[in-house]
Amino acid sequence: MLLVALGLDSLKRWTPSGAPLWLTLWIAVMLGGVTFYRNRDWKDDMEISLHTIAASPNNPLALRLAGNAYMRHGNTPEAEKMFQKGLGLAPADPGLHRSLAAAYRFMGKEADAVTHYQEALKSTLEEPYAYWLLGHYYLRRGKLVEAEKYFSEAVRKFPYSSELHSDLARAHHLQGNLAAAETELRAALRISPYSTVLKTNLETILSQRKP
Repeated sequence: MLLVALGLDSLKRWTPSGAPLWLTLWIAVMLGGVTFYRNRDWKDDMEISLHTIAASPNNPLALRLAGNAYMRHGNTPEAEKMFQKGLGLAPADPGLHRSLAAAYRFMGKEADAVTHYQEALKSTLEEPYAYWLLGHYYLRRGKLVEAEKYFSEAVRKFPYSSELHSDLARAHHLQGNLAAAETELRAALRISPYSTVLKTNLETILSQRKP
């Protein structure tokens, strides 16, 4: 309707004051139709992504957004194609590597997923996110030493997240290192002092540490 309003305002400036009413109404209807037609392009993330790709078929960011939209709509083969094409244009893009890794995880290709998480890590060595993702990857596979390693690095790079401290505490706890788990949970509670989950987890650790 913004186009309609702008069109009517323009009509006042471009036509004589005696312009026929039918002409005004005709322009209003036409502009309203254009607005309605264009609104269909923006009805959901998939439509937006497809139109973005049509306009910028070789833009890595557009390809990643389109791939993510395909993922949300359950079309993993098309998502993989978008991510692979994007990496062909920008092979070091950490966002594309993370998105493709998530697609591979969904497809059950864990080895391919970790490969791309590690590629993302190369471009984001100072960011905790890729370390956190790799920590969870190894935690799911029961490789607790590796999980602890990546969670520790994530905490070192960003010590202000109660979630990171909690995940590291879990890795310690599963290995039987209760003292280290307690330390991380207390650090998490200093950041999120009202978390009932953290308090419960700490109580569990303290009860297990009693002789």
